Amino acid sequence: MIAQVALPIPINKLFDYSIPQSLTDQILKGMRVKVPFRNLSLVGYVVEISPTSNIKELKFITSVLDKTPVLSVPFFKLAEEISANYFCSLGEAIDKMMPSLLKKGRRLEQPLEPPRKEVLPKVKEQVVLFHDISGKKWQFFKEKMAKTLSENKGVIFLAPQIDLCLVAKDLIEREFGVSVTLLHSRNKDSDELANWLKVKSGKIRVVVGTSFAVFAPLVNLGLIIIDDEDNIVYKQEQSPFFHCRDIALLRIKREKADMVLSSPAPSLESYYQAKKKKYKLAGISGDFRPSFNLQIVDTSDEYRKQKKKNIILSRAMEDNIRSSLSGGGQVMLFLNRVGFATYAACKSCGFVMKCTRCSKSLIFFYEKKEMFCGSCNFKAGLPELCPACGLDYIRYSGLGTEKLESEIYRLFPQKIILRYDRLSAKYAKSRQQDIGLKNKKFDILITTQVIINELHNLKDVALVGILSLDALLNRIDFRAAEKTYQLLLRLVSCARQKVVIQTNFPEHYMIRPLSANDYGAFYKKELKYRKELLFPPLAHLASINLRGRHEEKVRLAADELLGYLKREISSIENNEKDKHIELSGPAAAMPLKLRGNFRYNILVKSKSRTRMARFLNNKLRNFKKSGIIITVDIDPL
Repeated sequence: MIAQVALPIPINKLFDYSIPQSLTDQILKGMRVKVPFRNLSLVGYVVEISPTSNIKELKFITSVLDKTPVLSVPFFKLAEEISANYFCSLGEAIDKMMPSLLKKGRRLEQPLEPPRKEVLPKVKEQVVLFHDISGKKWQFFKEKMAKTLSENKGVIFLAPQIDLCLVAKDLIEREFGVSVTLLHSRNKDSDELANWLKVKSGKIRVVVGTSFAVFAPLVNLGLIIIDDEDNIVYKQEQSPFFHCRDIALLRIKREKADMVLSSPAPSLESYYQAKKKKYKLAGISGDFRPSFNLQIVDTSDEYRKQKKKNIILSRAMEDNIRSSLSGGGQVMLFLNRVGFATYAACKSCGFVMKCTRCSKSLIFFYEKKEMFCGSCNFKAGLPELCPACGLDYIRYSGLGTEKLESEIYRLFPQKIILRYDRLSAKYAKSRQQDIGLKNKKFDILITTQVIINELHNLKDVALVGILSLDALLNRIDFRAAEKTYQLLLRLVSCARQKVVIQTNFPEHYMIRPLSANDYGAFYKKELKYRKELLFPPLAHLASINLRGRHEEKVRLAADELLGYLKREISSIENNEKDKHIELSGPAAAMPLKLRGNFRYNILVKSKSRTRMARFLNNKLRNFKKSGIIITVDIDPL
């Protein structure tokens, strides 16, 4: 007998292995097996069992790891859809669903209890987008969960971070008196496996977790809730590059369940589906009024008034900080750049201090007296003279959180000032800062985008000041305005009295809806621009990423690949729909060099994600270049 086995490697095919006579009666579809592969021993998943194979000399399966199948038919189908849509092998897709110990080959000596699945009437799934601007999402969640649990169905609740998972678990257990299982990365491997087995056996009806929980093998799944559905953590950073929202959609369609997407700033993709009546829109109401006053400061006008080239705080910002502090309020200042200076160069010869592994300028950190790369963690000391010409000193420019902190200390020396950014939290091991943040023991908080994960601890700040908004808007990213708008909506939700925004673009269409309380205005404007360019959500994109150690080799490979794909599209005669696939590029990635690899991208656009993925799967498997790694990110963020 022959077993067709899916292996968790980037080769999209099944591998035939002979089943030893001693294991013939022990192997079933959906079980894990140990198999030899080249000079390795890998864990694979049995997909089919057949009497014969076209391959003459086959290797034998080494051992069987399960007493009963760990993978059910619905999850096989889900893995096949992930493989077809996200440019990965079936084995990689299955591996993404498994607990760590099962992927590592832990034996399951006890057979899994067969789940007690009830026969339920099949109904069409429903997706609700809850636009949470008034803080009433939990009331809505409870109503949906109560209905689902009363029907003896299961609930999966996804949150973007572990702390929020713990809060959700406590709320659900208190409200419904049910046992809730946690699935997240902070679990020990043994605890993760034990929880997963309890869910699969049908003993658990509610699962709360981060991204991995979307694969929870719940019996009678009735509802999936994704809180903060626009959060980028739901998009996977490694292959397969899926979004948890899309996996949840595949599951509810197959298992006839419902889904709730919640966010104060929904993704444009979800908002578009709601406007097309494919999702039901709830939560937002016309009688809601924000609790803060919004002031926009035109910094270009401020430069003329103060007759300075570089201004850290405008007069309006400084006055509002003083007013809030004098009233006993707290202040949060947002600047999404770390360090003291973001650019270091020689005035004489033009030499720029850059990372040796990345084509990025090094950031100067005054506190540590060193230069640092924010992408690869490369560190360098401070040169006394220019390393290139040796004739002049290095000049430092640009604004980061350290420089802002220095200015705030100068202006308000008696106040408690807390800097909370990615590097301060990571390298200073600022447990004390984290505790101080939760207890609000500060007068002025200086922070970056990492504060998004702490906003639930900051609901009563008198003033929110936003500096250098323009850097967020000027990114080479068609989603820049959307991401900035989502960030702003979250930041202003903390303000009790006032929000002050410094910008060179006071009339930007992303800013005005905040003051006008017209939350749909931005989405309408952004959708108009996306339609003109046929960008998501009107179409799907794929980014073909090529990387290697030698720039010229990578660039030539990208040119060759683009030409090959164009020829393949033009030669299609039988399927005219595939000709609607558009190609552009290749273009150097930003940054061009990252962690020692040079990178070029080819952009693919199509109205059909399935058709685009099928085309790329068929064509890219025939294109290989020595020393070049190719990955495909479907619907990149």
